[in-house]
Amino acid sequence: MDLEEISSLIATTKWFSRLGDVDVDPSFVRIPNLKPWATDETQDAVFEKIADEMEWLPSSREEVDPVHKGALQKRAEAVGKRQEISAQALEAYKKTLAALRTSPEAALRIGPHDFTGAARGAALYAVYQAAYEVALEQPDFWCRILKVYQSGHWPCGLLPDGRIVVL
Repeated sequence: MDLEEISSLIATTKWFSRLGDVDVDPSFVRIPNLKPWATDETQDAVFEKIADEMEWLPSSREEVDPVHKGALQKRAEAVGKRQEISAQALEAYKKTLAALRTSPEAALRIGPHDFTGAARGAALYAVYQAAYEVALEQPDFWCRILKVYQSGHWPCGLLPDGRIVVL
């Protein structure tokens, strides 16, 4: 994957259009809906346990990357490209921000809870981090996460064993 592919992915992704569909890669942990976070819904104990154990993926650029823990930015600094890579990542972020304007909101609500902001923020975070990975020629976790978004799902969390939770 390169920056051009990230731009193409951003433009062609139907954000959050297949939440809960069963076509999730078996290496991920699938949650079929938002019911584990509802306050007034009957919940499946297995999915509620997953929801309780997972750590939400970041949804704000200020949050620390739970995978690389800031190593991408440190490496960019070490090779003297922090400003250049940050500008490229910001450009991808802005393209994603525009693309997310058409994402469905109803699918990201349950009861009094609205996950639209968190889901969009997490997508923006993933794109920004993936752009760093690609610019440093280290496509890894965040590039993989972008493929999940491209399939219409929301990779929303990490379990303690490192598996990704996908809605």
